[in-house]
Amino acid sequence: MKRILTLVLTCIICALCLSGCSHSKKEVLKFSSWGSQSEVAILKPLLDEFENENPDIEIEFMHA
Repeated sequence: MKRILTLVLTCIICALCLSGCSHSKKEVLKFSSWGSQSEVAILKPLLDEFENENPDIEIEFMHA
């Protein structure tokens, strides 16, 4: 039982250490659409709103 508790605590500590490292970097997601210009005009404000609500994530929009 003591061995399992030690293993669980070690895993939790490792997870906390690794997750702490990722917060300093901004995630970049690539999003593409092949719709018309009117669809792009609808999508861009939605993507901007998403970025404002999620400051750790940046969206690269590509219109094909």
